[in-house]
Amino acid sequence: SYFNLLPFLMAAVTILSTWVAGRKAEEASNSTLALFGMAALFFFLFYSFPAAMVLYWTSSNFFQLMQQVFYD
Repeated sequence: SYFNLLPFLMAAVTILSTWVAGRKAEEASNSTLALFGMAALFFFLFYSFPAAMVLYWTSSNFFQLMQQVFYD
């Protein structure tokens, strides 16, 4: 048994990115709920994946979040 921190970080960044994108979109109710569900699904799916894949997904979502915050 082990504790894997990266999936928690990945889920937090994905949820934050979804929340920021939902705040800026007009029709955010259904798509935002689906993206929150996807973040939860990816958390459980990626928990046992290698760290490189989770780090790739986390960094991709982080850069998307920075783009949404600074350029939109």
